[in-house]
Amino acid sequence: MNFNKLITDYLENLSQTHSRVTVNNHRKRLYPMISFFLKNPDASIILYKQYILKKRIKANTKYAYLQAAKKFFAFLYINEFIAVDVSADLTLPKWIRNRNVQANLQSLSYINTAVMSEFLTTRYNAIYHLFKTECLSVPEITNISILDLDLNACELRILRQRKFVSLKKNTCTILNQYLTSRSKFAPSTDFLFINNTGVKLTYERIYHILKNPNHDR
Repeated sequence: MNFNKLITDYLENLSQTHSRVTVNNHRKRLYPMISFFLKNPDASIILYKQYILKKRIKANTKYAYLQAAKKFFAFLYINEFIAVDVSADLTLPKWIRNRNVQANLQSLSYINTAVMSEFLTTRYNAIYHLFKTECLSVPEITNISILDLDLNACELRILRQRKFVSLKKNTCTILNQYLTSRSKFAPSTDFLFINNTGVKLTYERIYHILKNPNHDR
C-alpha cells in the first residue's frame, strides 16, 4: 500500500470542502500513522491505536491522531482502495475538551448582552448579504474561511469551485463589522461563521438563521 500516494489523494479530496488550515492539520496528524505502518507493515489498525494510546502525549492529541486515521481509512473504503472497512474497528477514546475551548466557554460568562447582540446582528447581516446580494448558496456560505476573504480587494475565493467572486462594497463593510465582532469570541476555527463558543456554524444552522432572522437577533 503506497501510503504517500493515498494520503495525497485523501488530502486533495479533503481540500474540496475544508480550509487549508484543516487540511494541513490532518496532514500533520497522519504523520505518526505513516511512520508506524512503514515500520510495521503487517500491523493492524488496532495495534496502531494501542501504539498511540501508549505515547506520552496529551489526551487531546491522541484523539486527534486516531480521528484522522479513522477518517483516512473510511475514505479508502468508500473509494474502494481497500475491501474491508477497517475504520469501523477503530473506536475513538473519550474526547477531552481542549483547554482553549474551555477558556472560550469560561470567557463567555463575562461577555455582556450588548456584545452578544452585536455579534448576532452582524453575523446575520453578513450571512444575509452573502446569500441575497452576492447570490451565494448556503453550502458555499457554510464553508467560507477567513483565509478566502480579501476585503481590501473586496474579493472572496470559492474554494470548491476554484473561482473568485467580486463583492459589493457594502457587503465588504458588513463583513468587516462582523469580523470585528467575531474576534471577541476567540474562534477555534478559521471558518468565517461561528457560534458563540467559537465553533463553525453548520449548514443547518445557517439555513435556520436565514429562515428565522428575528429568532437569531
